[in-house]
Amino acid sequence: MIIQHESTRVRQKQIINAARNIIVKKGSEHLTVRRIAKEVGVTEGALYRHFNSKKEILSVLLEDMGESLISDLSGARDGNQKSLDSLQAILMSYVMKTQQRQGVPFQVIAEIISLGDVELNRQAYQFIQIFINRIKEIVSEGIEAGNIKPDINPDTVSILLFGAIQGLVNIWTLSHYKIEFQQKYEDVWRIFSQAIANC
Repeated sequence: MIIQHESTRVRQKQIINAARNIIVKKGSEHLTVRRIAKEVGVTEGALYRHFNSKKEILSVLLEDMGESLISDLSGARDGNQKSLDSLQAILMSYVMKTQQRQGVPFQVIAEIISLGDVELNRQAYQFIQIFINRIKEIVSEGIEAGNIKPDINPDTVSILLFGAIQGLVNIWTLSHYKIEFQQKYEDVWRIFSQAIANC
């Protein structure tokens, strides 16, 4: 059944949510304009009135995820915590949000890489840099405060942490969400924090 006309803003939100749902349920390789239109309950022609292409849908989805990420990374930190505790709080908050979203940000990035589109890749890179720069900032503060080892390279630490979380998300999604994602993250964090803590 075809859904009746909705306002442009409402319909665009439905289309973005449909794309997100398809990635979660079917995997990024099944994300097509035809499937998105079917999920929303409109024709492909009606969908093209709101977005020019799958690329544009992915671009708006990335933008939406970037805004959520900034909110997540800003909201989890307590100004009274030590830097290492702040880092743990932010990463744990992100892990919990990733579970709630079923790893969609990382799956969207995987889809974008597979398309090989320069502009989308640039946008995905900026999304990743938001995450990495936030970690780097906290690590630098920790070195300055003396609770993270002074010989630690903030750039390297932030990339390693991002890679660890991305790797866990990949394993988790490939297992169809069966492994204990949060427990695995806590195990990784325990080893990682012991390696960088200045104790």
